[in-house]
Formats: sequence, structure tokens, C-alpha cells
Amino acid sequence: MEGCTKDDDQDISHQITRGPFEISVLCDQLRTGLGNAFIDRGSQVSLVKDSGLIRGSKIRRDISRIQGITGNFMQIKAQTELMIGDTSPHDFLVVDNLPMNYDLLLGQDWLEKFVFHFQIPSLGITLPAYSETLVRIQHKKKVIDY
Repeated sequence: MEGCTKDDDQDISHQITRGPFEISVLCDQLRTGLGNAFIDRGSQVSLVKDSGLIRGSKIRRDISRIQGITGNFMQIKAQTELMIGDTSPHDFLVVDNLPMNYDLLLGQDWLEKFVFHFQIPSLGITLPAYSETLVRIQHKKKVIDY
């Protein structure tokens, strides 16, 4: 199964993997108790969509902006602590929207704190939350001549 595991090789049984970067997570602070999370090893911070939080969630107002890899800016509305599955509380930045209708973005800060690894067993790949590892993947070469 592709997805995330803890450092002790314990499978994360409460998570359903839909794709290599996409998981469902349990979180009591989310409106439905279940969130659509995107694993983003390139993001230094973790984000949560404002509309996904339950009413009355404890938030600390903090208006600021962050810049993504594309150069676009994202408005940060606040910060809040979330507990994903059986983890301890972790700070998430609250934003209006996330790409592709995700409720959460799990960044390097969350992945490193809880020692999660990204795995694609079919390719024999296991990567930590952040690495400079180059992995050789076989592919069919397609050359286009102009």
C-alpha cells in the first residue's frame, strides 16, 4: 500500500490512501471528523481550510501571507492546533482555500514532527519527510524532434 507510515514501521490503519500524495485522516476539529489531506513534502508549513473547521474552533488570529513555489501569495487568516489521528496537537495555518478541494495540507513541519515517511512499495521507494535523495525510476523514453 502506498502512503505514509510512522518511523517504527507501524501502518497507519486509520488512514485510507487514495493516491501517493493523498490520504483521508481522522481529526475531531474538522467539521465531519474526517479530512481530505494532501501530503506536500515541499511545503514547510501545514495548512487547513477555514471552511473545514468546526464552528467554535480555537483559533489565534494572525493575518499574514505566504508565498508558494509558483510565486503566488496565499492569505493566512489565523493559526489553530489540530490533532490528526492519535498525534499530539500541531499548529496549522488557516487559509480560505486549498488546491483540488483538500481540507488539509500536511507539510514538512508535520511530517518531520511525527516522523512519517512517504512510501511507494511498488517502486521500492521510501523517503523521509524531507530529503535531498535522488531516486532513479525506470521509464519509457519519449523523444520529440523539432
